[in-house]
Amino acid sequence: MPDRLFVRYFPESDSLQWLMYDGEGNVKLRGEGPPETFADRTAEMNWSGSVSALLPGETVLLTSADIPTRQRRQIQQAVPYMVEDDLATEVEQCHFAIGERLPDGEISVAAIERGTLDQILERLSAAGLAPGSMKLDTLCVPFDGTTSVLIEHGRVHVKTGPASGLSLETALAGTALGLLPEDAAVSVVKCADGGDAGEVLVAQLEAETDGAAQVDVSDAEGFDLLCANYGQSELDLLQGEYEVDEVTADDINGWSLVWKLGVAVFALQVLLFAGEGLYLGTMADQYDADARALYARTFPKDRNVRDVRARWQSHLRGGGGEEGGFLQVFGAAVRHLPGSSLDAQNVNFNESRGDLILQLEAPRSEQLVGFSQTLGDAGLTAEIGTINQAEDQVKGSIKVRLQ
Repeated sequence: MPDRLFVRYFPESDSLQWLMYDGEGNVKLRGEGPPETFADRTAEMNWSGSVSALLPGETVLLTSADIPTRQRRQIQQAVPYMVEDDLATEVEQCHFAIGERLPDGEISVAAIERGTLDQILERLSAAGLAPGSMKLDTLCVPFDGTTSVLIEHGRVHVKTGPASGLSLETALAGTALGLLPEDAAVSVVKCADGGDAGEVLVAQLEAETDGAAQVDVSDAEGFDLLCANYGQSELDLLQGEYEVDEVTADDINGWSLVWKLGVAVFALQVLLFAGEGLYLGTMADQYDADARALYARTFPKDRNVRDVRARWQSHLRGGGGEEGGFLQVFGAAVRHLPGSSLDAQNVNFNESRGDLILQLEAPRSEQLVGFSQTLGDAGLTAEIGTINQAEDQVKGSIKVRLQ
C-alpha cells in the first residue's frame, strides 16, 4: 500500500507540520519547519502516495446557510449571497466550500479569500506538495455530539457541532471557554503536547462545569489525533475551481510518469475509436474494463460513471469542448521532455482553469529554467514555482497552460 502524508500549514508563521504513514499505518516521518525544510527532508526518499492537508480553523470563516434546494449547482450559486453579511471582504474575492447538510437543515459553508488560498497552495507547492484534499483542523476534532475540546501544543480547538467550532491560541482560550453555557456537556482531550497551559485549562473547565467535564488525557500529540480523525470532516476546501485531478507516481507501478501517461493516451485512443470498428466484439469487454480501471486511477473523484467514453472525451476536451483540456496541455508540454534530463515526478491538472502543474527533478536549476523557456518558445504559458536544492538534484514545479 502507498504512503499517506498529512500536512498542516500555518500561513501566519509560514510553518508546516508533516506526518507520514507507511502502507501498514506506521509513522514513517514526522517534523515541522518551513515548507522548504520538508522538501529537503524528503528529497531522496522518492516517496509516493496521497497528500491530505489541514489548515488552522481561524484561517477560514465557518458558517451555514439555509438553502432548501438539494441541487448542488443551485446551492453553489446561492451560497455567496446567503453568507455575504458574514464576510469581512467582497463576495467576488472569496472562495466558498460547501459541506454537509446539518441536522437543522442548513448547509455548512467555509469561506476563504482566494488570494489567501492561492498563497497557501503556492507555499505547499514549494515543498513539492499538491494536496488531494484540504480540511480545517477545527473540524477534525473527535466529536461525540457534545461540545468537544482538544488541547494541543499552543492551540485549543472547541468543536460545537459536526461543522461548527473555533480554534485559537492557548493564551486566548481561557476567556473563550469561560463563555460556554454552565450546563453544557463538555468532553475534553488533553494531548500529550498540551503542556502546563493545558493543565490550567483543564482545571478551569472542571471548575466551571462543577466537575461534569469528561477529561481524557491522551498519550498522542494533537496533530496525530487530528490526522486520525481527518475523515470525520466532510468539508473539503479543494472544490470548484480548486478541485484537482491528481496523478501520482504510485499509480504507475514503477514506470516513469511520462511512459505511463503515454500508455494512457494510447489506451484512450483505443477506447475512443472503439465504436468505429478498430477492435472486435470479443475484445470489447476487456478494453472497457481496462478503460474504466484507467479512468478510476486518473480521475479518482469521479463516481458512478456510466458512459466512460463520454467522460474521457469530456476530460480530454477540458470539460466543455474548450481548448485547454488535459490532453491538449499535457501533450503540448511533455513532447519537450525527452532528452531534457528532467524527470517528471507528479502531474496535476485543474480542469476549470486549464492549468497543468508539472513537478520535476533535474540535476541543475538551469535545466528547469531552460525547460520553461522552451515551453514559452513553443507558444505555451509557463510559470516556474519555487526551486529547491537537494544535494545533487533540484526539485521544482512549472505551471503550464495554453496561450
